[in-house]
Amino acid sequence: MRLVTVDLPAQYDPAVTATEPPKTPDFFQTAARAGLALIPGLGGALQVIYEDVSANIAYRQWQTIQEIADNVGEATLAEQLDDDPVRQALFVNGVEVATRTGLENKRRLLAKVVSAAMLDDFKIDGAQLRVEALRDLDVPQIKALERLHRLAVEHADREDDKSIATAYHEAVQAAWLAEPYPVRAALTRTGVAFALMGTYGGFSVEGINEFGSGLLAELHDVDAFDWEGTRIAPADAGASEQPSSERASQPGRREQ
Repeated sequence: MRLVTVDLPAQYDPAVTATEPPKTPDFFQTAARAGLALIPGLGGALQVIYEDVSANIAYRQWQTIQEIADNVGEATLAEQLDDDPVRQALFVNGVEVATRTGLENKRRLLAKVVSAAMLDDFKIDGAQLRVEALRDLDVPQIKALERLHRLAVEHADREDDKSIATAYHEAVQAAWLAEPYPVRAALTRTGVAFALMGTYGGFSVEGINEFGSGLLAELHDVDAFDWEGTRIAPADAGASEQPSSERASQPGRREQ
C-alpha cells in the first residue's frame, strides 16, 4: 500500500495504490471482441477497440510511474516532488511522453532520466532537455537520426581528410533533403541535428551532433546507462555532457 501523498493530477500521482498492473487485453482478444460486437445488439466494434487500446495506454502509464518509484524509492520521490514545481513538471511531462509512445526503449529511457533528476540536482536541466526532445522524436524522426548517425560513422576520418569531409557533407545534404519537411523541422527543433544558414537563403547541413549521438546511444542500449548515474547534465558550467561512466553521480536535493 502506497503512503505517498503528493498533490499531483490523479493519473500521475504516485500516491495511487497499485498492487497489480492494469489488465491489458492482447490483440486476439481485442479482435474477437470486436467481431462479436459487429453482431446487431452486442455493441459497437469501435468502442471495443477504443477501450482496449486505452487499457494498453493506461498500462504504459502505470508501468512508467512504477519504474520511477522503484528507482527512486517512494519516500524519496514524495519528498522531492513535494513543493517543487520544477520536479513536478518534469515528472508529469516525462510520464506523459512515455505514455504516448509505442517505443519501449523510449519509454524506459524517459523513466530513467526522470528518476535521475529526482535524485540529483545537477541532472534536472539535462532531464528536461531529453524529455522535451523525446516529445517530438518518435519512429520517423529516430529513423532519420539513425541515417545521419550512420553517415557520421561511415565518414569517421573526415576531420583528417578533406576529401572525406567533402563526401560526408554531400551525403548529409542529400540525406537531409530526402527527409520530409516535418522530420527535418523536428530534428532541428529538438537540437539533435542542425543546419547552418548560408548566403542567399541556402543552408549547410552539419548532420547529427553530440547531443543527438548521445541520445541515440541511450535509446539503443538503455541498460548501458545506469539510471542513478545517467550523465544528462554537466556538474559544473565548464563540463560537457558525457556518459555516466565518466562522471560520478552527485545525489542531492535542489534548494527551493
